[in-house]
Amino acid sequence: QRHDVDERRFGQLHAAAARRLFEMGARAVVFNLLFAEPRPGDGDLATVAADAGRPVVLAVDVSHEFRTPVDAAVRRLLVSQAADVPADHDGASWEGLVLPTPALLAQARHLGVQRTALDGDGRLRCLRAWHVVDGVPLPALVTAALNAIGERNPGGCETPLLRAHAGALRLVPMHELLAADGPRRLGGSIHGRTVFIGSPAVLDGQAMTPVGQIGGTSWQALAFEALHNGERLEPRRAWTDAAVVGL
Repeated sequence: QRHDVDERRFGQLHAAAARRLFEMGARAVVFNLLFAEPRPGDGDLATVAADAGRPVVLAVDVSHEFRTPVDAAVRRLLVSQAADVPADHDGASWEGLVLPTPALLAQARHLGVQRTALDGDGRLRCLRAWHVVDGVPLPALVTAALNAIGERNPGGCETPLLRAHAGALRLVPMHELLAADGPRRLGGSIHGRTVFIGSPAVLDGQAMTPVGQIGGTSWQALAFEALHNGERLEPRRAWTDAAVVGL
């Protein structure tokens, strides 16, 4: 899901997009976007995020460049996101945390860390399933998406088997999704699926992967699909490039 939106209607449009997706039968909606600055329409998005029957995952970010004090209310929320964390998780520790706005945070049911880590050769292979901030484990965005639909938590550094064929992802501009005939044209490809919403391609950080260069949101969606289907490469080794199947 890619889009070009008016900043003045940022929250409102994203709320409308999530509602439209759920009307078309989406199983969950995952925002690979940081809603860290208050914008008009945040209240609409908060209402959508609060609906327990329609899972919405909001992104958070982590950093080593600054330290974020975590107050008691935020700590309780973070702990709630790690209720089923595996005992053997090997989450990376971070000092800084960038959260959604207070209005969104107050209604959020699912949070996930959008940051990914490159291997030593500069390629993105591994999904670090958990991160740790101030001693509290936080799920990666893909992990949070799996949690939102009631699936198992990956524990360590998972290497999803990415599918690079042309039909692996359908990228839909926001205006097509919200068009009057959107449900008729797109409904069949949305029903029962978990949909990731990210930035336009020019802003969606590109990463080199074993199947070529992929935008951040596309990688998150492909990694989710692979882990959802139980397609992972284990053990994780440098030769995993050769094992990736391109259809």
